[in-house]
Amino acid sequence: MTASKDQTVILDVRTPEEYQDIHVKGSQNIDWNQADFKDRVLLLDKKACYKVYCRSGNRSGRAMELMKSLGFQNVENLGSVSEAAQKLNLDCESGS
Repeated sequence: MTASKDQTVILDVRTPEEYQDIHVKGSQNIDWNQADFKDRVLLLDKKACYKVYCRSGNRSGRAMELMKSLGFQNVENLGSVSEAAQKLNLDCESGS
């Protein structure tokens, strides 16, 4: 996925099952626990702005640190699903 530098990408790093259950509207899912997480992140536009969340903020914090080490400059850990939705002023939805 590519994004312009002023575009914000909302990234959910939970499992596909967790994502299917509930996620922030408009987010995309890349599972932190999968072996190809780093490879999938490297396909993203490093100039875009990323807002990352998970269930509690732990996986998203680790994902943010990895992304920064890979050259992503604008990455923010929003914590949990509900915290992310509140900070972004977006609704949550279920399904893909």
